[in-house]
Amino acid sequence: MVKEGMSFMEVESPQTHKGSKVKDKIKTAAIVVILVVVLALAIKVGVNSSSSCSSLPKGSSEASHFRPLHPGLGNSTEEYDQDGVCLSKSCITAAHNLFQNMDLSADPCQDFNQFACGKFIQNKVIPEEKSTYTGFTPVSETIYARARNILEEPTTEHDWDSFKKAKALYQSCMDEDTLEKLGLEPLQSALRELGGWPVLLGSSWDPSAFTWYNQMLRFNEKGFSKNQIVSCYVAPDYKNSSRRVIFLDQPNLGMSREYLIKGFDDPDVQEYYRFMIDAAKLLGMDFETTQQELKESLELEIDLALISAPREERRDRTKMYNKFLAKDIESLPGHPPSWASFIDTLIFDQTIGPDEPIIVKNPEYMADLSTLLTASSPRTISNYLGWRVVKSMFQFLNHDARAILLRFNKALTGVKVETPRWKFCANLVGFDSTSLKRFEIPIGSMYAMRHFSSQAKSKVLNLIQYLRKAFKDILDDIDWMDEVTRGNAQEKLTKIAENIAYPEEMLEQSLVDGLYTGLLVHNHSLIDNLLNITLWKRQFDCGRLRDPVLKRDWIDQGIVAVVNAFYNPFKNLITFPAGILQGHFFDDTVPMYLNFGAIGGVIGHEITHGFDDRGRQFDGDGNLRDWWAQSTKDKFVEKTNCIIHQYGNYTAQQIGMQLNGVTTQGENIADNGGLKEAYYGYEKWLSNHGQPESKLPGLGFNPKQLFWISWGQVWCAKWRDEALKKQIKTGAHSPNKFRIIGPLSNFDEFSIDFKCQADSPMNPQKKCQVW
Repeated sequence: MVKEGMSFMEVESPQTHKGSKVKDKIKTAAIVVILVVVLALAIKVGVNSSSSCSSLPKGSSEASHFRPLHPGLGNSTEEYDQDGVCLSKSCITAAHNLFQNMDLSADPCQDFNQFACGKFIQNKVIPEEKSTYTGFTPVSETIYARARNILEEPTTEHDWDSFKKAKALYQSCMDEDTLEKLGLEPLQSALRELGGWPVLLGSSWDPSAFTWYNQMLRFNEKGFSKNQIVSCYVAPDYKNSSRRVIFLDQPNLGMSREYLIKGFDDPDVQEYYRFMIDAAKLLGMDFETTQQELKESLELEIDLALISAPREERRDRTKMYNKFLAKDIESLPGHPPSWASFIDTLIFDQTIGPDEPIIVKNPEYMADLSTLLTASSPRTISNYLGWRVVKSMFQFLNHDARAILLRFNKALTGVKVETPRWKFCANLVGFDSTSLKRFEIPIGSMYAMRHFSSQAKSKVLNLIQYLRKAFKDILDDIDWMDEVTRGNAQEKLTKIAENIAYPEEMLEQSLVDGLYTGLLVHNHSLIDNLLNITLWKRQFDCGRLRDPVLKRDWIDQGIVAVVNAFYNPFKNLITFPAGILQGHFFDDTVPMYLNFGAIGGVIGHEITHGFDDRGRQFDGDGNLRDWWAQSTKDKFVEKTNCIIHQYGNYTAQQIGMQLNGVTTQGENIADNGGLKEAYYGYEKWLSNHGQPESKLPGLGFNPKQLFWISWGQVWCAKWRDEALKKQIKTGAHSPNKFRIIGPLSNFDEFSIDFKCQADSPMNPQKKCQVW
């Protein structure tokens, strides 16, 4: 609720607010609007800002020097007027950025999403190559612009060897002339090398030598995906997180399970089928004679989806942990002459002994798979596997192939055009990536050295400590936990480690270059480069089977240039990459209520993941262990069910689709807990600093109200209909609107600070709280 004074508008007094719409702006306030906005715009031009959320510098060729996060703003003493309003450049810019996203005609007690993000939704234009535009987008665009500068600088003798390889991959991706000259030959050559695709070979395809398990081994050896029928990988052991173990699991499918289980006649599955047909026709398939074969291969993939465990079941990590020894795994149904030998070859001959533990996540799938494959012809299985190769390679081929892929992506996400080539290639190399696949580490090193202030690490760590203390107080005050479980929870909280921005080892050239020794990358061979890199990464991962898992392993913490944050349950580790520690999320030159509201909410979110429905299954050392008393566990489930019911009853009115409260429960619990920790952390910070912070100019909101607005604007979003549908069907997160109104409507302090009447939409009588 805004107040009169420095406000852009006059609204009802907080004391008299009845839950109705706020009053219209008075005409004289328009003068204030014009003056502040013009001043803010002038400042933004002066500091060379590239987006509404950031005033950050462009890339530089001087890789050996750190650059300040906000050059031109620094940490200079704030300027104030006689009413304690901050008039520094940073504060004026922040006020402008908040104001331009808000709909001040909306009532915060009726719909805080509309209040905080109404103008954002109204005015932001989703780029044609995107399916959404969110509060993360401007910061992500800053990273991409810097990535382009970094990757397109001429290579010098001083460049790290690993960075030269990253640049070479980028150049091979950008070489569209070569892609057009090669046409479909890279794919056709790959299919020949893998034994051919029956739909193209017709009667000349020989089924006599075909088995699905030998084909998977061939895929693995050549660098293609090997997870089309079963998935096999090396990862930390759930019950002994200090070591790695082999996992055998259900596959990754070419289309999300949630789509495929709807069946062949589902409109979205029909779009997938059309993609298959169009791709095969481009490769020379006779449509009249082979469309039935493609239908049969799709029906096989649908059947694989139907026997796979749904996401709801896979949330139970204990159910997904079924330990076999290699000597006993032959009891699993299936076709390989020896499961153990098959697995050993998949992980590049790590010498599996008879007592080697192998975790089978879904034994029921393995049993059903045996029945399904026995009933399927070798030709159908081979067509399915061949299709998965075709699908995986289409994005790396010429324009004609990519046009077919784009049509499919339009149907599922609403995008209008391809991602600009330079941006696609920067992402391929490793920018804006959430997993370690290619060159995320060396390009993260380059990014950190140029675009992150080392001093910011200590400031973010200080924020984290306030949120830790806030969550400790929450645990102390909870009345539904028994004392033993409470003690276990406190111990786990204490043991949470943090990775801020980047590990220091990433600044050591010898370590980073050493990691990529032996990997060959060329400037003009994109497909070969990608296959080489995939094979190298796969061998690296499998080669760590006997290595101990280190909580602070710098290689595992190498994600830097991305706007995201992470919690790792096996290491009990929270990670905040350098990419998210900027812009609206974090700025050490603005009042702390903005930082606690933005990055503070993100920090709290990740801490709470350690105690959501999945994170709570692991102890402070990252081991799968039941450390909960049954009575406390029952109460946790009861409180979680409240969250499930609350979010499951939300409907995205834009497309008339109801949310899935079960599959989103972990993220919803983290959103709710993280918000509370951020707010209480800010209160602790205020208490330690002894006096209220200054307000922002031109906005009549007090610091606590600005905390809520800052938090809400993190989640502002505009969606295409297709993307919103896909998010609800397949995503772990609720759509952004409900990430705003859900937690706020559960938190009394929000309604107190905005003086929302009881039973108003944002202050319902029934509230759901886990933490």
